[in-house]
Amino acid sequence: MNTSFKIEKVAVLGTGVMGAQLAAHLTNANIPVLGFDINQEVAEIGIETSSKLKPSAYYNPKTIEMITPLNYDDHLDQISECDWIIEVIAERLDWKQDLYKKIQPHLKKDAIITSNTSGISAAELISEMDDNMAAHFFITHFFNPPRYMKLVEIILSDK
Repeated sequence: MNTSFKIEKVAVLGTGVMGAQLAAHLTNANIPVLGFDINQEVAEIGIETSSKLKPSAYYNPKTIEMITPLNYDDHLDQISECDWIIEVIAERLDWKQDLYKKIQPHLKKDAIITSNTSGISAAELISEMDDNMAAHFFITHFFNPPRYMKLVEIILSDK
């Protein structure tokens, strides 16, 4: 049994205000990020916008270069490089479950999958996942802005 787990690369699914800030904050810890969104333009604009937020989401503005903006249609296979996948899309269960189905075939065996949701239960989120994915899933609800609000709720499911 492997008792150590190291996060070397993260995929952030959703580059809206919160997703882009989480991507930025991960670069503050020197972790490369793949920032996914519905299309390439949305992903690029989301990441670029994160560099203009006040207060700044970055310790060092140059770490924005550690975020690679990607889209689901062309780059989903790159999720296989990631140790942690954090979903940060709109609070719609059907959208979240659809996205989980899309990423499932591309996940690393031991990758953890989390949602930044604050309003949908873990039980609902995992209800359509296979057992392995559900066993690696939990909620990581970061408070906004994550760099300054040093608080995250961790909510496990029953799996």
